[in-house]
Amino acid sequence: MFAHAHELGMVTVLWCYLRNAAFATPQKNYDLAADLTGQANHLGVTIQADIIKQKLAENNGGYTALKFGKTDKRVYSELTPRSPDRVVPLSVANCYMGRSPLINSGGASGANDFGEASARR
Repeated sequence: MFAHAHELGMVTVLWCYLRNAAFATPQKNYDLAADLTGQANHLGVTIQADIIKQKLAENNGGYTALKFGKTDKRVYSELTPRSPDRVVPLSVANCYMGRSPLINSGGASGANDFGEASARR
């Protein structure tokens, strides 16, 4: 589908949201885990989406909590920032180092959206 859209001169945007009850545990919902959304972003670029859209990560550690795939504990203890809003550069890296631009959805609009977004830098 993406290849055909490109043949027609169209740009493709893929929403890489994880929406599945299997990503939830009694303690936490991991559909916004940085490690899992990063994998979704990587797959989106792999199937040739021009732009990737995701929800900003709110937690991390989905692989270990859900016993999904294989990983090393050092990914979480040494390589990944503790604060979810600091994993955005990792999300960009999962998009083939920015080959496909990444858009983070920010949820509902508020009174001071620009101020809040610029303060997070």
